[in-house]
Amino acid sequence: MSSLWIKRDTAARRLRQKAAMTVHTGTALLLLGLGVSCGDTRSNPTAMPMEEILRKVVVGHYHAIEDNRIDEAMSYYHSQSPQASQARENIEFGLSAYWQKTTTMSFRYIGRDKEFAKAKATHRYLIIMGVKFIEQSADIVYLFREERGAWKVWTKGRLSKYSGD
Repeated sequence: MSSLWIKRDTAARRLRQKAAMTVHTGTALLLLGLGVSCGDTRSNPTAMPMEEILRKVVVGHYHAIEDNRIDEAMSYYHSQSPQASQARENIEFGLSAYWQKTTTMSFRYIGRDKEFAKAKATHRYLIIMGVKFIEQSADIVYLFREERGAWKVWTKGRLSKYSGD
């Protein structure tokens, strides 16, 4: 009776080990696959999480605007974006009318599907027009789409009124 018990115990242990190894292997392959598919062509694709990649896109866009580099600011937009031409007009008008400093207070990666990645950010804006200045904040949702291996803004929308409105 004890030899039967040992055989059952050994068989159960082998099954548990095999199942654990399958789970670990599957998880590792899944993470590796996600790391490669989330990659930015300008860096090691497995070194940076998706949230950081998308955050860099948004922050880079606003830094380019602050430095009056319109073409660079627009390089963060997908070339086929339905908002690209309107965004360019808004940037050009804004740079001629006022100076703006944007601070990203929070950034949260929401998820992705086959085509798009989604994120939500809270931005604080300091706008200076002559001697007048305005501080505002707003929640923005971003939709990103990959273009030639790099994630770019496809569209964005404000979720809340500006706090200064």
